[in-house]
Amino acid sequence: MGGFDTPGRAEGVFVSGGLAYVADMAAGLQIISVTNPAAPVLVGTLDTPGFPRDVVVIGTNAFVADWSGGFRIVDVSDPSAPRLRSALTNVGSIYGVTVFGDRAYLAAFDQGLRVIDISDLSNPVSIGLLDTAGLALAVDSDGTNAVLADWTGGLIALSVTNANPLAIGGVNARGSSWAVQVVGTRAYVADYDAGLQILDVFDVTDPRRLGGLDTDGLTVGLFVTNDLAFLADHDRGLVIVDVSDPVRPIRRGDFDTEGFARDVVVRGGYAFLAYDSEGLKVIDVGNPSAPSLTGALRIPGAAQAIRMDGALAYVASNAGGLNIVSVSNHASPVLIGSALGAGQAWDVTVADGVAYVADGTAGLKIYDVRNPESPTLVGQLDTGSIAIGVSLTGSILAIADWEGGLRLVDVSNPKIPRFAESFGADKLVAGAEIAGDYIYVPARAHGVSIVNLPMAGGFAPLIS
Repeated sequence: MGGFDTPGRAEGVFVSGGLAYVADMAAGLQIISVTNPAAPVLVGTLDTPGFPRDVVVIGTNAFVADWSGGFRIVDVSDPSAPRLRSALTNVGSIYGVTVFGDRAYLAAFDQGLRVIDISDLSNPVSIGLLDTAGLALAVDSDGTNAVLADWTGGLIALSVTNANPLAIGGVNARGSSWAVQVVGTRAYVADYDAGLQILDVFDVTDPRRLGGLDTDGLTVGLFVTNDLAFLADHDRGLVIVDVSDPVRPIRRGDFDTEGFARDVVVRGGYAFLAYDSEGLKVIDVGNPSAPSLTGALRIPGAAQAIRMDGALAYVASNAGGLNIVSVSNHASPVLIGSALGAGQAWDVTVADGVAYVADGTAGLKIYDVRNPESPTLVGQLDTGSIAIGVSLTGSILAIADWEGGLRLVDVSNPKIPRFAESFGADKLVAGAEIAGDYIYVPARAHGVSIVNLPMAGGFAPLIS
């Protein structure tokens, strides 16, 4: 509908009373009128000594997480001339902020969670601190409890009824979440340098870690079927793990060859791998303890993701676009069609003769693939950041838009896709997996977020 290019790098935004308050990093605080969303207008600015990463506005005051500049309270009663009311500069590097009542809660990076008394806006006072195991990046609170995104420390639930916060629970994916697959009440997470992590998501409001298995490589993709997890383990190739006991998963076999395994799909005793610059590889996994190479095909660019539809493999290739490969002969896959697009394809999903491609900075590309030898572009949508993941249910497409968070798009008419909702723009979102009524979002250092799938009239995050 509209947009406004700020002079800095917009990291956080808060909208109140027809105004958007933007934490714009090196450009400070930007205040933009959005009363006409089709034509936003800059109203006022305030340079800060640090790099604003988050902002919350209550009444006529903006509370700014100013990174190296600490915590700042800005009087915005006149949005055209915002002025500093007060500041705390000895509280660490402030990455996130939320306010409830007369307290501000700060995500203070390597210091953890800070609690600030703001009953006197001209003289804020630090009254509580909990040093966490990770790096505090984002926080939210209802005045009684708080949740903290703590980088490698995972998601931490805290009681903040007293000045000094108390950790009461949480979930830690342990590494940096790149992909997730949900089977029944279990979520299997490709957790990068922490390998495979398994979560119990029977109660999605309280996910719990069951177990995990660290691999030799960097786990960036996975496919789970018949109590086996097939892991795309980057420079270590394919790793096969027995997950029949989720508390104690056991390594069953592996296949390593030149290149970097990026994604995997398993069908009929064969694993099909997107293998970066090596293209597509077909591995016989009929005996999980001794997988063997059956076939391979070099394709343009670097293969990042793969989806299967019958005897066709749809491969998203960075710098190579969408590639459609016939694998009816496993030993000799054949490229039968392609569409370059912007050439940044990171992910793809296919349904009813339509392929939806996460095409990097070019956003969403939608192709008619009923004739796979000649895919035709029928629709596209600029997602705002870097589209790197897609998942589809019915007419709702979930897009992982990197710095833009999770975006939901109505594709009931593939020729005219339109935005429905957005969530989690404060995270680096790596993918999206729709299962049942929820969307599971691997958010790199933020672990896995779980979001209600919209049925009618929007959605709300359960875990952020």
